[in-house]
Amino acid sequence: MLVAVSSFVEVTLSSKFQVIIPQAIREEMHLVAGDTFRVIRRGDRVEFILVRPIRQMRGCLRGMDTSIEREGDLPNVRFLPKRPVA
Repeated sequence: MLVAVSSFVEVTLSSKFQVIIPQAIREEMHLVAGDTFRVIRRGDRVEFILVRPIRQMRGCLRGMDTSIEREGDLPNVRFLPKRPVA
């Protein structure tokens, strides 16, 4: 799923290594003080992913297209065989 970028704002890293999320983005995303984020480094980028409680995720996949062809399930194998040492 591609999401259009709705906001593009430059922010500055403070001397305490803090970033202020602009008010417009906080309001659009309904962010509140104390929200938790996962921070991911992707090359020369830093991404902040909002961690939502699992209860808030209920129904987020409703309406998803499930008609795509999928791979079959793997056989019920507990351990993969060890490869011979060369």
